[in-house]
Amino acid sequence: MSDKLVNGLAGMPGAGKSVVVAVAKDNGYGVVVMGDVVREEAEKRGLMPNPENLGKIMLELRQKEGNTVIAKRSIPKIESEAKHKVIVDGFKYACYHKTMLNRKRKQR
Repeated sequence: MSDKLVNGLAGMPGAGKSVVVAVAKDNGYGVVVMGDVVREEAEKRGLMPNPENLGKIMLELRQKEGNTVIAKRSIPKIESEAKHKVIVDGFKYACYHKTMLNRKRKQR
C-alpha cells in the first residue's frame, strides 16, 4: 500500500458519499467499499445480503476478529486495486485508520 494514495470516506446515510465516490471515479480513483467485505461473507455462507443477515454477520465478525476486522479484510482489496489513487468508502471507526497506518509502518 506504500505506493498508493488512499483516502478514507466516512459519513452518515444521505451525507453524499456516493456523490464523492462518483467524482473520485471520474478523477481516476479506484474504489474499495468496505461493506463489500460483509456482503462477500454473506455470499460465502449462502445467505441473502439483507440487512438482518448483514447485521448478524458484522456482529459475529467483530466478536471473533475484533472491531478492525473489516479494515483488515479490506487491505488486500486496496493493495490489489490497479489504480494508484484509491478511495475507501466505509470508514466507520477511528481504529480503521489506525489499522491502515500500522500496516503501512510494518511494510517499511
